[in-house]
Amino acid sequence: AATDATAANDTAAATGPAGTDAPADDRDVDPNGVVTFTYAVPYGTLDPAKAAIPFDLAYMRPVYDTLMVRSEEGTIEPGLATEWEFEDNALVITLREGVVFHDGTPFNADAVKANLDRQMTVEGGTQKSFLAPVDTVEVVEDTTVRLNLKGGAGALVAALTGYPGIMV
Repeated sequence: AATDATAANDTAAATGPAGTDAPADDRDVDPNGVVTFTYAVPYGTLDPAKAAIPFDLAYMRPVYDTLMVRSEEGTIEPGLATEWEFEDNALVITLREGVVFHDGTPFNADAVKANLDRQMTVEGGTQKSFLAPVDTVEVVEDTTVRLNLKGGAGALVAALTGYPGIMV
């Protein structure tokens, strides 16, 4: 999953337990630590392109990041994408710089193209309808990707906050 370790550590260091004014936990972060959790629903898949039940997201959220995120208020906020705008018949997305996958591979426009192309073509894929407005995905530069559209794409940005926008 793509992560921005610096931002995660800054956030962890700046806040205490939710809903309190308690000071943040000042223990050192173990970058090799393991997180184990359980959830009282059947396990589905960790492949966002083949996710078939809403509960799959409970397993994916701790592992993967999305291009955009939905705030508690329901607004769409930056995630791995810092900006996006519709231009002509395309959605142009600017990507967060300095993000790497867990193995050190840089997160960039090539990674977004590979993820979205797979989401749109994988056999047995369950997210194709959300990406149906996308004709092609074009790498403009390392931090910019252009989704060339077939037509109307009103719900596309919202879709990129969920399974279709998960970058693996």
